[in-house]
Amino acid sequence: MTVESDPRSARSKLVLLSEAGVRRREETIQILAGLEATLAAHIGADTVTALRAALEEPWGSPESAAAELPGPSTS
Repeated sequence: MTVESDPRSARSKLVLLSEAGVRRREETIQILAGLEATLAAHIGADTVTALRAALEEPWGSPESAAAELPGPSTS
């Protein structure tokens, strides 16, 4: 991975993957595609599509999403 100045904005940086990072990303995409195919075989493609859509919804910041989780049970 490298970090370079963004030629379009002096305040921004570009983070670029190394060759190994690009390979790892491709491997990961293939693994996830296989997992989704297996899941679709068990619960149906439409359900997987709906699940993906729900997971891609804007949930806010991680901190705000975590704040909405129920706390540990005290019973």
